[in-house]
Amino acid sequence: MRSTTRSSRIARYFAATVPAALILAGCSANPGPTSVTDAGIPDNVESAIAGRGEKDMRDGAQRADEEWHGTKGRHDRDDEPSDDHAAEAAGAGAGAGAASTEATADRMTETFDLQAHRGGRGENTEESREAFQHALDMGVTTLEFDIVLSKDGVPVVWHDPDIKAEKCADTEPVAKDDPQFPYVGKAVHDLTFEQLQTLNCNKALADFPDAQHTEDNRLLQLGEVLDMAKDHDVRFNIETKIEADDPAKSATPQEFVDTIVPELQERDLVERTTIQSFDWSSLPLVKKAEPKLDTVMLWSADTWTSGSPWTGKVDYDDVDGDIAKAAEKLDADMLSPEYSLVDAEMVNGAHEHNLPVMPWTANEPDDMNRLIDTGVDGVITDFPTALRDILNERGIDYSA
Repeated sequence: MRSTTRSSRIARYFAATVPAALILAGCSANPGPTSVTDAGIPDNVESAIAGRGEKDMRDGAQRADEEWHGTKGRHDRDDEPSDDHAAEAAGAGAGAGAASTEATADRMTETFDLQAHRGGRGENTEESREAFQHALDMGVTTLEFDIVLSKDGVPVVWHDPDIKAEKCADTEPVAKDDPQFPYVGKAVHDLTFEQLQTLNCNKALADFPDAQHTEDNRLLQLGEVLDMAKDHDVRFNIETKIEADDPAKSATPQEFVDTIVPELQERDLVERTTIQSFDWSSLPLVKKAEPKLDTVMLWSADTWTSGSPWTGKVDYDDVDGDIAKAAEKLDADMLSPEYSLVDAEMVNGAHEHNLPVMPWTANEPDDMNRLIDTGVDGVITDFPTALRDILNERGIDYSA
């Protein structure tokens, strides 16, 4: 396994989707495309399986079969399992979503990962306090958001490398004769956090006409989002906004790592967090700084191509465009392709290499359902409420 965190996720997946008695009895229970050996089952467990007597195997199989069928169809999140063993077999647990026995065995993770893109910008102002609070209240699995570094090294929760007029408006300068004012149109990395705090970024976006907007929305720091969510049962997926095709517009990959990783370590949030980036040169730096952090390869059809500036030490032609080989070179833990690139063949191929798949950014119900059917491990969406409703309707658990 590539990391402690991934090992624990896959171990939890087996615990949730395969009755323990089936494993211990050595019975045939197919958890999906990842074999027991691939999942890293310890040798002593394999030995225990091999050492079971024939009668124990038969008895264990019978008990497992009774438990499995006794819990099948329990989809109501408020239903209480009849006993603890049945709860484990069904994958029941506290949190959002319904425990599922629907055909989700193709996923690597034990629950579906419902990720609110930029906090859910189809429903609230992107990456605002209100957006994150709404996502927390509705019980998403993961808060997905971006980090840009300001001129004075503050990790700012914002997507764009520069301040766009369609999103933000100037209010007043930090000093009467500030030569950088107005700040709209300037690169975030060229402005201090004090300057950025004067901006009101609450404008409605044409693509999301139904989103709610507060009267005043000031940019947040990373620590503010982590602190408002750390006591919730939620994960974090943080994108580093490194401009690999125009490095002068952003901080360096190492600066991102040196700023973000300590904040996670100080709050003991490392194992609840993934770091994702289109700039793959940053991913090994994350691993070097904190081996327990899972890293995620973001890409689109434009970035994963021959001669791309985004792929770090990976050469597209050297690996024949094989994304799994690229992940191996980077020691990456998860794949995050543009949703339109995803099909069942891609997902199955990734799972064969122990790589969960987390597509972005699917907003239409038909696309959400199609992706679920391919066996993806989660979906990043601007409309978390819509995805939540689909998962509930299909009886798919998305608890963190």
